[in-house]
Amino acid sequence: PDEGSNVLVAHGSPQTAVGSNSTYLGLDRYLSKKYPNVFIGCVEGILTREEALNAAKANPTKKVRFIPFMFVGGDHIMNDIMGDDDGSSEPSWKVELLRAEKTIDIPTIMLNGGTQYRGLGLIPEINKIYIREIERALNRL
Repeated sequence: PDEGSNVLVAHGSPQTAVGSNSTYLGLDRYLSKKYPNVFIGCVEGILTREEALNAAKANPTKKVRFIPFMFVGGDHIMNDIMGDDDGSSEPSWKVELLRAEKTIDIPTIMLNGGTQYRGLGLIPEINKIYIREIERALNRL
């Protein structure tokens, strides 16, 4: 907490009945009780960008780490979260926090000779969970 805040960046869904929103709300509640410097924001969803960014701005530390909470650190992470100022009406999350005089960090990994944002799919333990659940589903069939 003394070093900065962490913003878990999820995709989310604008549909309230989708199970991921319940999961994110529960995780947000748990994290906010245990870690006062960890916030969840969704590109689309119940836990909004504004809530997460306002919480990060209110944190007295300067450093903010975005943690992709998506399987792939693709288009949303590259553009909506880490994009440069393109003059659009809604700046990327990075640009908004830079304007608030925060420093930005995001986990990356070297892959095939290039640097990639580290989505959950690049974490071997997460892939083991996916494979196990696919195997369980196939066994039920």
